[in-house]
Amino acid sequence: MTVIELAAGVVARPFRADDAAAVFAAVDTERSRLGEWMPWVWVSTTLDDSRRFVEDAERRLAEGTAVHWGLFAGDRVVGAVGAGFDMLNRVSEVGYWIAADHEGRGLVTSAMRHLVADLFERGLHRLVIHAAVGNERSIALAERLGFTYEGTEREALRMGEQVHDSVVYGLLRREWDGEG
Repeated sequence: MTVIELAAGVVARPFRADDAAAVFAAVDTERSRLGEWMPWVWVSTTLDDSRRFVEDAERRLAEGTAVHWGLFAGDRVVGAVGAGFDMLNRVSEVGYWIAADHEGRGLVTSAMRHLVADLFERGLHRLVIHAAVGNERSIALAERLGFTYEGTEREALRMGEQVHDSVVYGLLRREWDGEG
């Protein structure tokens, strides 16, 4: 993948090993806000955790089993989009987050359109988004991209000591028109 310009001064590109400190800084700064909706925030708490994530992202990209792109404003990580693949079933769960000071600019929507197209070009058949009930911004993004509400999983997401129901949205390759 080449670098994708999302907006003036903000690009999406695969994570590289030297991004670990920027990933850690971004997540650590946004920890309480992101942790309200994303379980991984509470188990990725050190620079070493971010290093492992970036190394794993690079390895899995090379293997063709995942794609994780950082959203960068200069050297600063301001968000991310990503997906791990189940190539046997041709299914992928996708996820995304954005820093508070970059919300509402369409950056995640744009990055996700590129990611969805990339995933379908890789031969995936079905994409899935899980979002905590109440995470209206995430749900709105799924709907804006053309994903279909498929149901609610009871007590499926644990954020720290709290458990949330999770809404499930799906998109089939034949439903994707490239616009989302």
